[in-house]
Amino acid sequence: MPTIVGLRRRGYTPRSLQLFSERIGVSKADSWIDYTLLEQSLRDDLDPIAPRAVAVLEALRLIITNLPAGQREACLAPVHPHRPELGTRTLELTRELWIEANDFTEQPPPGYFRLYPGNLVRLRYAYVIRCTGVEKDAGGRITAVLAEYLPDTRSGTEGANRVKVKGAIHWLPADACLSAEVRLFEHLFTDDQPDAGGRDFRDSLNPASRRVLTAFIEPGLATAEPEDRFQFERQGYFVAPPGFQPHRHAARLAIEMTSATVTRARIAALRAAMQRHGLHAWIVPSSDPHLSEYLPPRWQGRQWLSGFTGSVGTLVVTPRFAGLWVDSRYWLQADAELAGSDIVTMKINANAGVAFIDWLAQNCARGDQVGVDGRVLGLSAVRMLQDALAGCGASLRLDLDLLEEVWPERPGLPVEAIFEQQAQFAPVARASKLKMLRDSMQRAGAGWHLICTLDDIAWLLNLRGCDVPYKPRCSYRRARWPRRCRPSWPPTACSWRATRSWTRSSDGCRRAACCWSTRGA
Repeated sequence: MPTIVGLRRRGYTPRSLQLFSERIGVSKADSWIDYTLLEQSLRDDLDPIAPRAVAVLEALRLIITNLPAGQREACLAPVHPHRPELGTRTLELTRELWIEANDFTEQPPPGYFRLYPGNLVRLRYAYVIRCTGVEKDAGGRITAVLAEYLPDTRSGTEGANRVKVKGAIHWLPADACLSAEVRLFEHLFTDDQPDAGGRDFRDSLNPASRRVLTAFIEPGLATAEPEDRFQFERQGYFVAPPGFQPHRHAARLAIEMTSATVTRARIAALRAAMQRHGLHAWIVPSSDPHLSEYLPPRWQGRQWLSGFTGSVGTLVVTPRFAGLWVDSRYWLQADAELAGSDIVTMKINANAGVAFIDWLAQNCARGDQVGVDGRVLGLSAVRMLQDALAGCGASLRLDLDLLEEVWPERPGLPVEAIFEQQAQFAPVARASKLKMLRDSMQRAGAGWHLICTLDDIAWLLNLRGCDVPYKPRCSYRRARWPRRCRPSWPPTACSWRATRSWTRSSDGCRRAACCWSTRGA
């Protein structure tokens, strides 16, 4: 089976595939499974067992100017942070180190907490350092970053918390590390469904699906065996391929840990767009223009920006803060998926749609502008936001779509065709439903009735579509209705929700109709 062979070469474990199979279950209907579910299964399998290591993938030299040349200091790091019985490993702090190139910038964007001139960061397992300058070549390219370390701030000592810092970066000694070829793999296609709507899947091939880098890895990996798996801290999970030898062979990326580096870059791009438009905050809800429960890929901006794959949550980004509001169902998941991304999990016990509004009202000043794509908020949410911001002198902008500016490969609108539900599967004909609706409008004295949610439109007109991979279904065999709430027609207030759930899914409609006619439920 070439697919299984390929997954194994990528580093997927048997247990991760079993876990994935358990989570998706078995369905008689055709459906699409989100790729992130497979990735998360591997993370969940490797996180408790994979030893940690340090790798610098795109290196930039760091010179600690107040550390004498030739001086070496051993710094201890755990093999696994949650398994102390595995012991520790040693990293040698020297005058010259390798750090990630994207952990330094001369002109930091808002919310950048890593290294830049004058800023303090912690070298993991070592000291706090302050950036003092840079060295450049004749072409103006940065060749080295200059910094000083603060001697009383070593990790694990009493002075470790003497200086508060917001960022921590990983590093390796320049003269005591190994070089290795590292292969980074991303999705093969830029679209979740590359052949949907009759398109040629080759048009969606991702040119950056495979990258090969010459990286530096810590010396302890010299004893790694083929098929060994590691978590490269702040990077992801990697596997040593068959015949692996440092200096000669490649370590393959099994899966990014939480895509923290990518997430930080995307948040930075969003902040730059906010600055261009004069916004103090930007809101990214889990919604689309029809307030759907299941979002097409184009409207999954909250997931794309934050890396959080839960179905409900609201992301708010300001120049110096990014927070994701989630209820207790998602606390553990958010903590795991947001780790290292600089996005704070805002744990709430109430409705996330209300809590972030209260936070904005407390943290916005007079004259601030808060932005959100007005197409993805309901009228009541807009009014709540406007009232809350008016109380602190701020205002709300609804005319922008910043995702369009910062998401270069944003999926297009769904192109799958809709179709009319066949008469034998529709309990009530479209004409009958429209007549009942118009009769209700006449009794209420209404001349117009606006319907914007897709499930209501689909129910009223007996339309169906296949653009959303996950179609809600009913387990009708277990459904039992109390006699007083048995669905009737026309629907009563008691049975209205039940009626909608039975007629929502094209896969479940026929069964629901059978139950309706034989059991009244």
